[in-house]
Amino acid sequence: MAYRRVRPRPVSRRSSDCQNFARSDKFTCQPTKPMSATEFGAIPDRWDDDPSAQLHSLREAVIQQRDFPTAEASAFMTAALEALGRIRGEASPRDHVLCLIDIARYFYLNEQAERAVQASASAVAAASASGRRDLEARARMAHGTALRDANALFDSMNELSQALELFRAEGDAVWEAKALNNLGNWYVHVGLHDEAQEVFERIAGYFLTVGDRVSAWMALDNAAVSALRLGDIRRGIAFSDKASETWSGEAKTAQELLWVVQGMQTYCELLLEAGRFDEAARCARTARVVARRSKSARAEAMAAMACAIADLATGRGGDEAIDEAIERARQGSSNELGAALETAIRAYERSERLDKALGLQRELLALSAEQKFDSMRRALGRVSPDESQGLAKMAQLGTAVDRKVSDLINTAVTQALRAGHDEFRVFRVSRLAELFTRAEGWQVEQVRSIALAAKLIDIGVMIVPDELLRRAHRLSDEERRVVGEHARFGADVLVSTRLSMLEPCIPVVRLHHERWDGMGPIRLSEAQIPLEARVVSLCDVLDALTHDRPWRPSFSLPSALRLMREEFGSHFDPDLGRRFAAWVQQEYWKVDDFETHLAAEASENSYVRMRERIRRLIPTGP
Repeated sequence: MAYRRVRPRPVSRRSSDCQNFARSDKFTCQPTKPMSATEFGAIPDRWDDDPSAQLHSLREAVIQQRDFPTAEASAFMTAALEALGRIRGEASPRDHVLCLIDIARYFYLNEQAERAVQASASAVAAASASGRRDLEARARMAHGTALRDANALFDSMNELSQALELFRAEGDAVWEAKALNNLGNWYVHVGLHDEAQEVFERIAGYFLTVGDRVSAWMALDNAAVSALRLGDIRRGIAFSDKASETWSGEAKTAQELLWVVQGMQTYCELLLEAGRFDEAARCARTARVVARRSKSARAEAMAAMACAIADLATGRGGDEAIDEAIERARQGSSNELGAALETAIRAYERSERLDKALGLQRELLALSAEQKFDSMRRALGRVSPDESQGLAKMAQLGTAVDRKVSDLINTAVTQALRAGHDEFRVFRVSRLAELFTRAEGWQVEQVRSIALAAKLIDIGVMIVPDELLRRAHRLSDEERRVVGEHARFGADVLVSTRLSMLEPCIPVVRLHHERWDGMGPIRLSEAQIPLEARVVSLCDVLDALTHDRPWRPSFSLPSALRLMREEFGSHFDPDLGRRFAAWVQQEYWKVDDFETHLAAEASENSYVRMRERIRRLIPTGP
């Protein structure tokens, strides 16, 4: 799976005849027969002066359609949302807000992100008007989840952090843990799997202490996904085993059965990575039985892929079944196709079919680029030309531009974290470029532009699959070329913003990996490479060498400069490199703490501050 959904708690927690889903070939649970939409009663054309009874009735109908959707479900939810928008006053705020949250939940689960955002925003407004902080916390959690799927990532994190703080202030530890689970899924969505795994593991422990075994199972299963993405197979299997020991009760809805299949597919992959092929094959067959019970095309596609990769590993099948499973995923959403491609790539790599893996890797990269470009375009938006008319419009334009640039910088911070750096890296590289060019006598505007460009050089890393990013130090030449596409993509993202202030940044982002000797991605050499890109290349490499990477410890500053000097004339502009090295040595002795000096701007960044607030809210106990 590429991404995980936050799971609703099943209606019943009673035990059943279902066996441990990770180990059994038998699964007898079936969802309850859904009701027809016509049995719910009409959505009110007009609301009574006291709409409490109508609201209660409507909420029951919404819950039923959410859990057991019929062919009319989407139209029903849309009409219900419109009807709720016509309520006057604040009667029965609990049913009002929770009904909106349930509608948002339906749209979220059915990948209608914009409608989920609309419904959850209405829930936040209704909750805020009611003065009920408990309702506001739940509404903000729902809104943060919807915004995440709409790729408004930093607005999403802001809503989730506010929900966490509200639940903490209300003393509601259970809902605080559920909000943390949503935050864990945010980390998964952006590829921060280390942080996701930590959150899931912590809250699973909490849910076990309060006896909520279903929620603990959900968190442990999510932790197993993060472990798989990190390549920590032993730990992933431990999470999956603990999840299946924690809860094996009755999955009642089609959606819950889908989640069971997701967990089983994860466990199947982990077992295959561990070489436990027979167990993986049994798990895959069980997933197929559960998927059939769910009547979910998505669940059946996932189970088919689990069976295909298990058969490939055990020699019972070949490429055809995997190709068929990928083709089936193409009929679904782009997220489903991305997940299927990732699973198939890992399967071919395990079987040492590197040619097949690389071909799919290229397809995955193209799909990722298309998805990320579209999501960035939608998230950043485009300012209409007539917004520049008048002082008020000019102020709005300035705010919109600042917001776009801020979102781009925050995205760059996230990509640095994905690549194994820390959250201060982009600010250090930017400050190095700013101080050095100032010392070189550059004009103020040039200094300002290169400082911004240096923050954004790796924004295109968002298209690099987790698997390649995690083992970036041992890629084949062909895989390196695939990863090298991130510079071109990052430049394309900046072009799409249509902001004049970003125009000088575009060649820097596109060309900062070019080499003086012409052996870089585009094969430009010497003076063909813009001076700004040559400067940023020096700053980028110095910072990378002087900080820990997942596969090596950091070098001291003298050692890093010595390594870089060996590359003057090959990787780097020799004259510029010598001036840069001399300047760094002088600058280093001017301040007490060179590291803090370079990273000072990070303390002013709202995303960095938000991450620090959230860290304080995550449980630290066992």
